Amino acid sequence: MLQAQGKYDEAEPLYRRAIEIIEKEALGKDDPDVAVWYNKLQAQGKYDEAEPLYRRAIEIRENVLGKTERQSSR
Repeated sequence: MLQAQGKYDEAEPLYRRAIEIIEKEALGKDDPDVAVWYNKLQAQGKYDEAEPLYRRAIEIRENVLGKTERQSSR
C-alpha cells in the first residue's frame, strides 16, 4: 500500500522487517517467499541499492526452483 502511494521511505523499514522475520523466525533464508520480499524491497526507488537485492532474489529462486530460464526471469 505505501509503495503504491510512492511512500518508499515509510515502506522500506516494513519490508526489511518482513524479510528479517521470514528469514530468522519463519521460513528460512532460502524460502521463495524471501525472494518475493527482496523483489518488493528493491522496487522502492533506490536503484543503486536494488541490484544486490535483485541478485539475492534470483539466487534464492534458482536454489529452490532450479535454473530454468522461465523461473529465473520472474
